[in-house]
Amino acid sequence: MGGVRFPAGYSLFERWYGVASTRSAFNSMHTQIVVPSQFTAAELHTLLGASLERVKVVYNGYDSRIFNTDIPDELIVEVKRSYGLRGRYVMSISRLEEKKNTLGIIKGFELWCEKCEKKSAGSAKEWQLLLLGKPGYGYADVAPAIEKSKYRGQIVRPGWVESADVPVLMKGAFAFLFPSFYEGFGIPAVEAFAVGTPVIVSYSGSLPEICAEAALYVNPFKPAEIAVQIELLLNDWLLRQTLIAAGLKRAQMFSWKKSAREIAELILLN
Repeated sequence: MGGVRFPAGYSLFERWYGVASTRSAFNSMHTQIVVPSQFTAAELHTLLGASLERVKVVYNGYDSRIFNTDIPDELIVEVKRSYGLRGRYVMSISRLEEKKNTLGIIKGFELWCEKCEKKSAGSAKEWQLLLLGKPGYGYADVAPAIEKSKYRGQIVRPGWVESADVPVLMKGAFAFLFPSFYEGFGIPAVEAFAVGTPVIVSYSGSLPEICAEAALYVNPFKPAEIAVQIELLLNDWLLRQTLIAAGLKRAQMFSWKKSAREIAELILLN
């Protein structure tokens, strides 16, 4: 449904296929359609007229064997060094594209660095932005934005990374940024919760439903709010610790085992 709500973030084929495949599913003999959030269920009803009786919400999970707090500090230091991360950094994991608001993340980081410079000359150099993910739809605008950035030397794009390094990089981050324009669930935010990293997300899509009180929120159309929330996390230690604790608790709500069990029960009942 993202292609309907946010067409600028999808190719023509993606917009067509998203609607066509969903309509096909509802026109088939299947009695139930499984979706990952109440938000998605409501979108299907609002945009396609789907009967909510046919829609079952089963939340996604995450791999708690990999994403957890049992990551040694020594490993974090080693992995950070291998990616050229020298100090504090904020990070994002997603395709580098329009609908994931990569441009907004870059702008928000730039505004944060400008805030740092106003307070103390040279202090912005202490910060880096780590962008994990491959190019997606709209990357043609992302690449020039990075190259033209005053802080381009502090924006790290490693491209492909070892999967084992992802939770380590998450754990080492000062904050995880996920200000998407549209999300049906938002697994990376939950993964960040699970490793104990504060999360900054947008008010959009399913994110308020999934993250609840465990995250800080921004308007995805206002990158300046990203800078404000980073500053808040830096200056308010108690808030930071409260969010970390809330995130760890929130992550416990989601697991693939629970998802599989609920889907199995649904199949058996039908």
